[in-house]
Amino acid sequence: MGLILSPIVTIIINSFIKQNTFTISAYEKILQDRRSWKIFIRTTLIGLTSAIITTLIGIALAYLLEKTIFPLKKLFKLVYIIPLIIPSYLIALGWTKFLNWLPGNLNLYNIPGVIFIMVLSYFPMVTLILIAGFRNIDYRLEEAAKLFTTKFIYFRKITLPLLLPYILTSIIVIFILTFSEYAMPELLRVNVYALETFIQFNSFHDFKTATATSLPILIVTITLVFIMNKIMSNKPYVTIGGQYKYGRPEKLGKLKIYAVSFILLILLLSTILPISSLIIKTVNWTNYLNMFKSMKNEIIYSVFLSFTGATLCTILCLFMAYGLEKSKGILKQVLNTLTLIPFAIPTTIVGIGLIKLWNRPPTLIIYSSLTSLLLGYLICFNPYGIRIISSNIKAINKQVKESTSLLNIPKFISFYKITLPLITPSLVVTWIVMCIFCLSEIPLTLLIIPPGESTLLTKMETIIHIGSQQALASISLVYITIIFLIISFLLPFAKLRKL
Repeated sequence: MGLILSPIVTIIINSFIKQNTFTISAYEKILQDRRSWKIFIRTTLIGLTSAIITTLIGIALAYLLEKTIFPLKKLFKLVYIIPLIIPSYLIALGWTKFLNWLPGNLNLYNIPGVIFIMVLSYFPMVTLILIAGFRNIDYRLEEAAKLFTTKFIYFRKITLPLLLPYILTSIIVIFILTFSEYAMPELLRVNVYALETFIQFNSFHDFKTATATSLPILIVTITLVFIMNKIMSNKPYVTIGGQYKYGRPEKLGKLKIYAVSFILLILLLSTILPISSLIIKTVNWTNYLNMFKSMKNEIIYSVFLSFTGATLCTILCLFMAYGLEKSKGILKQVLNTLTLIPFAIPTTIVGIGLIKLWNRPPTLIIYSSLTSLLLGYLICFNPYGIRIISSNIKAINKQVKESTSLLNIPKFISFYKITLPLITPSLVVTWIVMCIFCLSEIPLTLLIIPPGESTLLTKMETIIHIGSQQALASISLVYITIIFLIISFLLPFAKLRKL
């Protein structure tokens, strides 16, 4: 945990020190700056609005996918997660291309545009959380309620109150993610707090102002993480496999047309339109293949970096999740909170902290190598992996756990022979998620990538500012192709049909 929290502690301490004396001048400057307050209010507005709209869509979608019967349901349960795989800035890029072809002055270069893309990007995450909520409601309560009241009343008075922890958690999760977003608002030219922090450090080289600018983000997001941890307690965030009992799904009858139309509309807006726009913008496959050839080194380096980062993250998350689930009482609560804190910290801030921590003569070899970047990945992404794996560990049948203790099987043998095979699907899912995160991370990579190296998306960041639109569309498709190849190869091992 010290390794994870050390960059944050470093930037906070250094922000109060100037020429070896304690000072709060950087914070006074930010508090007195009206522009900073406007950016803070704008970022908060985007975060709250995105969180509420995304959660409403997620409730409807989770209910349809988990509690009802309608045509193509199995297919929809697989494809609705696609927007979560594609970075929000690529969805935004696809939409900007599409709107350019329409008459009038429609564009996304404003606050509503950012909210629109946020909603399209993050609704699958809310749906996953709420599906876990539906699966953890005792179906016998609903079955009994159906005998005495209408569907609407039992949903309002029984299902919704039981779902409330998951609904509040969804709002908090999406607010934190949108509050910390950097790349997509930058593309849409909307200045938000995470972007302002990056500009202060990377463009003006003003470490103290960048740190002071990041403090409101840290205060808000870490407070929300504590609240979320209290709300969720021992509840799983997602469900992968395990022993879950389902009630009888409802037949929608004539309403199934509206259900299918709703899901198709969401998929059209979040996936089909933006990806199709990028494909059309590429014009022909020669441009696409030429991009593959010209960026061979960046592609190889990106894949190597993401595979290495995903493997290290998965191993770390496995042992941390197992230790978390085996701990009890106050120790478990403390560990649970500490492992959630990195989720609240934007990757921009982690990058600045790592630079300040390692960019000095004794540790320069770490700073100038891949080690610093891989440490950044471990810090930023481990909360996601820990929750995925721990949710699967929670779902292991209690009788299996009890039988191993009765037989006095050594803990290592029990873990290796019983627990590990049972949680393999969650390990594969964790690896895929970590790989996508490492591959799509921009601000952290831009800040601490070793000199002379470049990844696929850092190259794309350059092309956004100085390159051609065709090249930008082509490189986006290259990235999406790599992601889908990775998922297609590992999908059979993950048993994602049980999500």
